[in-house]
Amino acid sequence: RYISISNPSEDAGIVRSAIRAGAWPTAVAAAVIAIASGVLLKTPIASLFAAIGLSSMVYSLVSAGILRGRSKVGAAASIQPIAAIGEVAPLAILWLSGVGVTPLSAFGVFCAGNVLGLVAGIVCTVRTRPLAKSEDSVAAVPSVRELLGFSMWLGVATIGVAVMPLVMRFAAALDSYSVVAMVDIALVLLSVPQRIGTVIVQAVI
Repeated sequence: RYISISNPSEDAGIVRSAIRAGAWPTAVAAAVIAIASGVLLKTPIASLFAAIGLSSMVYSLVSAGILRGRSKVGAAASIQPIAAIGEVAPLAILWLSGVGVTPLSAFGVFCAGNVLGLVAGIVCTVRTRPLAKSEDSVAAVPSVRELLGFSMWLGVATIGVAVMPLVMRFAAALDSYSVVAMVDIALVLLSVPQRIGTVIVQAVI
Protein backbone atom coordinates (compact mmCIF):
# COMPACT_ATOMS: atom_id res chain seq x y z
CA ARG A 1 0.00 0.00 0.00
CA TYR A 2 2.65 2.53 1.04
CA ILE A 3 4.94 1.61 -1.84
CA SER A 4 2.19 1.95 -4.43
CA ILE A 5 1.28 5.51 -3.37
CA SER A 6 4.83 6.78 -2.81
CA ASN A 7 7.42 7.93 -5.30
CA PRO A 8 10.39 5.68 -6.10
CA SER A 9 12.78 7.69 -3.93
CA GLU A 10 10.91 6.46 -0.83
CA ASP A 11 10.83 2.79 -1.86
CA ALA A 12 14.01 1.79 -0.02
CA GLY A 13 12.89 3.45 3.23
CA ILE A 14 9.51 1.74 3.14
CA VAL A 15 11.11 -1.64 2.48
CA ARG A 16 13.50 -1.17 5.43
CA SER A 17 10.59 -0.22 7.70
CA ALA A 18 8.65 -3.30 6.59
CA ILE A 19 11.61 -5.58 7.32
CA ARG A 20 12.16 -4.06 10.77
CA ALA A 21 8.45 -4.12 11.60
CA GLY A 22 8.26 -7.85 11.00
CA ALA A 23 11.43 -8.72 12.91
CA TRP A 24 10.24 -9.15 16.50
CA PRO A 25 6.78 -10.64 15.77
CA THR A 26 8.50 -13.14 13.49
CA ALA A 27 11.12 -13.92 16.12
CA VAL A 28 8.44 -14.58 18.76
CA ALA A 29 6.36 -16.75 16.42
CA ALA A 30 9.46 -18.64 15.26
CA ALA A 31 10.48 -19.35 18.86
CA VAL A 32 7.03 -20.71 19.74
CA ILE A 33 6.85 -22.88 16.63
CA ALA A 34 10.43 -24.06 17.14
CA ILE A 35 9.68 -25.23 20.68
CA ALA A 36 6.47 -26.96 19.61
CA SER A 37 8.19 -28.67 16.67
CA GLY A 38 11.07 -29.86 18.82
CA VAL A 39 8.67 -31.35 21.36
CA LEU A 40 6.42 -33.02 18.78
CA LEU A 41 9.23 -34.47 16.64
CA LYS A 42 11.48 -35.08 19.67
CA THR A 43 14.63 -33.60 18.17
CA PRO A 44 16.30 -30.17 18.32
CA ILE A 45 16.87 -30.34 14.56
CA ALA A 46 13.13 -29.91 14.09
CA SER A 47 13.30 -26.71 16.15
CA LEU A 48 16.00 -25.36 13.84
CA PHE A 49 13.98 -26.31 10.75
CA ALA A 50 10.88 -24.63 12.19
CA ALA A 51 12.62 -21.37 13.06
CA ILE A 52 14.20 -21.09 9.62
CA GLY A 53 11.10 -22.23 7.76
CA LEU A 54 8.66 -19.89 9.51
CA SER A 55 10.94 -16.87 9.20
CA SER A 56 11.46 -17.60 5.52
CA MET A 57 7.73 -17.96 4.92
CA VAL A 58 6.95 -14.63 6.63
CA TYR A 59 9.55 -12.66 4.72
CA SER A 60 8.68 -14.32 1.42
CA LEU A 61 5.15 -12.96 1.97
CA VAL A 62 6.64 -9.56 2.78
CA SER A 63 8.59 -9.64 -0.47
CA ALA A 64 5.40 -10.54 -2.34
CA GLY A 65 3.72 -7.49 -0.83
CA ILE A 66 6.65 -5.30 -1.86
CA LEU A 67 6.42 -6.60 -5.41
CA ARG A 68 2.67 -5.96 -5.56
CA GLY A 69 3.32 -2.41 -4.37
CA ARG A 70 5.76 -2.02 -7.26
CA SER A 71 3.08 -3.29 -9.68
CA LYS A 72 5.07 -6.48 -10.33
CA VAL A 73 2.05 -8.74 -9.94
CA GLY A 74 3.52 -11.61 -11.95
CA ALA A 75 6.67 -11.74 -9.84
CA ALA A 76 4.64 -11.53 -6.63
CA ALA A 77 2.36 -14.34 -7.76
CA SER A 78 5.33 -16.59 -8.61
CA ILE A 79 6.80 -16.74 -5.10
CA GLN A 80 4.33 -19.14 -3.48
CA PRO A 81 4.25 -21.56 -6.46
CA ILE A 82 8.06 -21.67 -6.37
CA ALA A 83 7.92 -22.46 -2.66
CA ALA A 84 5.29 -25.14 -3.30
CA ILE A 85 7.46 -26.78 -5.94
CA GLY A 86 10.37 -26.72 -3.51
CA GLU A 87 8.20 -28.48 -0.95
CA VAL A 88 6.61 -31.14 -3.16
CA ALA A 89 9.31 -32.03 -5.69
CA PRO A 90 11.96 -33.26 -3.17
CA LEU A 91 9.35 -35.35 -1.38
CA ALA A 92 8.31 -36.93 -4.67
CA ILE A 93 11.95 -37.68 -5.48
CA LEU A 94 12.51 -39.27 -2.07
CA TRP A 95 9.36 -41.36 -2.41
CA LEU A 96 10.12 -42.51 -5.96
CA SER A 97 13.72 -43.33 -5.12
CA GLY A 98 12.62 -45.72 -2.41
CA VAL A 99 14.59 -43.93 0.28
CA GLY A 100 11.42 -43.28 2.22
CA VAL A 101 10.02 -40.23 3.94
CA THR A 102 10.15 -39.75 7.70
CA PRO A 103 8.23 -37.07 9.61
CA LEU A 104 11.47 -35.15 10.17
CA SER A 105 12.54 -35.31 6.53
CA ALA A 106 9.08 -34.25 5.36
CA PHE A 107 9.11 -31.33 7.78
CA GLY A 108 12.63 -30.38 6.72
CA VAL A 109 11.67 -30.41 3.05
CA PHE A 110 8.63 -28.24 3.79
CA CYS A 111 10.83 -25.69 5.57
CA ALA A 112 13.37 -25.82 2.75
CA GLY A 113 10.60 -24.97 0.30
CA ASN A 114 9.86 -21.84 2.33
CA VAL A 115 13.53 -20.91 2.13
CA LEU A 116 13.38 -21.33 -1.65
CA GLY A 117 10.36 -19.02 -1.74
CA LEU A 118 12.29 -16.44 0.28
CA VAL A 119 15.26 -16.64 -2.09
CA ALA A 120 12.92 -16.11 -5.04
CA GLY A 121 11.34 -13.15 -3.26
CA ILE A 122 14.72 -11.56 -2.52
CA VAL A 123 15.89 -12.00 -6.11
CA CYS A 124 12.69 -10.46 -7.51
CA THR A 125 12.77 -7.63 -4.98
CA VAL A 126 16.36 -6.71 -5.80
CA ARG A 127 15.82 -6.96 -9.55
CA THR A 128 12.73 -4.74 -9.48
CA ARG A 129 14.24 -2.07 -7.24
CA PRO A 130 13.22 1.27 -8.77
CA LEU A 131 15.62 4.06 -9.59
CA ALA A 132 15.33 7.00 -7.23
CA LYS A 133 13.62 10.03 -8.75
CA SER A 134 13.20 13.50 -7.33
CA GLU A 135 9.43 13.70 -7.32
CA ASP A 136 7.06 15.34 -4.88
CA SER A 137 6.23 12.98 -2.05
CA VAL A 138 2.67 11.70 -1.92
CA ALA A 139 3.00 10.11 1.51
CA ALA A 140 5.72 10.07 4.14
CA VAL A 141 7.73 6.92 4.73
CA PRO A 142 5.80 4.97 7.40
CA SER A 143 7.46 4.23 10.70
CA VAL A 144 7.83 0.75 12.15
CA ARG A 145 5.07 1.57 14.67
CA GLU A 146 2.68 2.63 11.91
CA LEU A 147 3.31 -0.55 9.95
CA LEU A 148 2.84 -2.71 13.05
CA GLY A 149 -0.37 -0.88 13.94
CA PHE A 150 -1.75 -1.36 10.44
CA SER A 151 -0.74 -5.04 10.52
CA MET A 152 -2.34 -5.56 13.94
CA TRP A 153 -5.69 -4.27 12.69
CA LEU A 154 -5.47 -6.62 9.72
CA GLY A 155 -4.53 -9.44 12.08
CA VAL A 156 -7.52 -8.78 14.34
CA ALA A 157 -9.83 -8.77 11.32
CA THR A 158 -8.31 -12.04 10.05
CA ILE A 159 -8.71 -13.70 13.46
CA GLY A 160 -12.31 -12.53 13.61
CA VAL A 161 -13.06 -14.04 10.21
CA ALA A 162 -11.36 -17.29 11.24
CA VAL A 163 -13.26 -17.52 14.53
CA MET A 164 -16.70 -17.04 13.01
CA PRO A 165 -16.83 -20.54 11.40
CA LEU A 166 -15.72 -22.06 14.72
CA VAL A 167 -18.56 -20.29 16.53
CA MET A 168 -21.01 -21.52 13.89
CA ARG A 169 -19.78 -25.11 14.26
CA PHE A 170 -19.98 -24.92 18.04
CA ALA A 171 -23.54 -23.62 17.90
CA ALA A 172 -24.48 -26.34 15.40
CA ALA A 173 -22.87 -29.03 17.59
CA LEU A 174 -25.32 -28.14 20.36
CA ASP A 175 -28.06 -29.39 18.04
CA SER A 176 -26.60 -32.41 16.23
CA TYR A 177 -23.61 -33.47 14.19
CA SER A 178 -25.77 -33.69 11.07
CA VAL A 179 -26.31 -29.94 11.39
CA VAL A 180 -22.54 -29.51 11.80
CA ALA A 181 -22.02 -31.43 8.54
CA MET A 182 -24.49 -29.16 6.73
CA VAL A 183 -22.78 -26.08 8.15
CA ASP A 184 -19.40 -27.40 6.96
CA ILE A 185 -20.76 -27.93 3.44
CA ALA A 186 -22.17 -24.41 3.41
CA LEU A 187 -18.84 -22.96 4.61
CA VAL A 188 -16.93 -24.86 1.92
CA LEU A 189 -19.27 -23.56 -0.78
CA LEU A 190 -18.95 -20.01 0.55
CA SER A 191 -15.16 -20.28 0.72
CA VAL A 192 -14.86 -20.75 -3.06
CA PRO A 193 -15.91 -17.19 -4.04
CA GLN A 194 -14.08 -15.91 -0.97
CA ARG A 195 -10.82 -17.44 -2.20
CA ILE A 196 -11.37 -16.02 -5.67
CA GLY A 197 -12.01 -12.59 -4.18
CA THR A 198 -8.89 -12.84 -2.03
CA VAL A 199 -6.73 -13.59 -5.05
CA ILE A 200 -8.21 -10.64 -6.96
CA VAL A 201 -7.73 -8.28 -4.00
CA GLN A 202 -4.11 -9.38 -3.56
CA ALA A 203 -3.47 -8.74 -7.23
CA VAL A 204 -5.04 -5.28 -7.09
CA ILE A 205 -3.62 -4.05 -3.78
